[in-house]
Amino acid sequence: MENIFDIPDGADPVAYQGVQMIKVLRNLAHLEGASSSVQECWQIIDMWLGLQGRDIGISDEKKIATAWKAYCGRGLAPSTKLKPVFDDTAASLKDQGYDYRFDLPPPIVLDAFDKMLATDVGAEDRAPPNKSDAPQTAGPRLPKPKKLFGTRAWRVYVVACVLWGLYFSWSNMTEQGLADEICYGACRTDEAAVIIGAGCILMFLAVFAYRWILRGERD
Repeated sequence: MENIFDIPDGADPVAYQGVQMIKVLRNLAHLEGASSSVQECWQIIDMWLGLQGRDIGISDEKKIATAWKAYCGRGLAPSTKLKPVFDDTAASLKDQGYDYRFDLPPPIVLDAFDKMLATDVGAEDRAPPNKSDAPQTAGPRLPKPKKLFGTRAWRVYVVACVLWGLYFSWSNMTEQGLADEICYGACRTDEAAVIIGAGCILMFLAVFAYRWILRGERD
């Protein structure tokens, strides 16, 4: 990209400048009277990085650097004025054997990058979409916020409570002699069918509980 930052020796110029661009965006978004476009872009980046109020760390910088390099390596400029810069950058990265497709961030982050660079560009100056240069594999979507009732820990807790409730109920029935009467009555009827039926039901419930827990979100 344009040489507007001092790049440390040995640093990847494209990746380093991407990190600096995000830090500039963060500073602008926290200024009083920041435009809605700047604030919207920063909210997307903040959610993508999972900052939640903390400062940008080393791991965040690596994530930004990787995404920005892929963004530039894609070669799709946000405006016609920046198209020559993006073309040169993409060609240079391609000559180095770099494949941007494996490092692309989510599409919403790519849109935020576009808005960052084309904030002051008029509609007539925006580059038309280039479908032929679009990546074959889209980046992953932003992770959805975890819900308490959808986490695995919560589902394990629910299953444990149900099992404890069943055990407590059976214990009370045993103390009152009801369990013996139920078992005796079952044996007097068709005990094989009762045992098989009860076993099938218990196995079904166990499998259902196990799969229900696995479908929960990881903690």
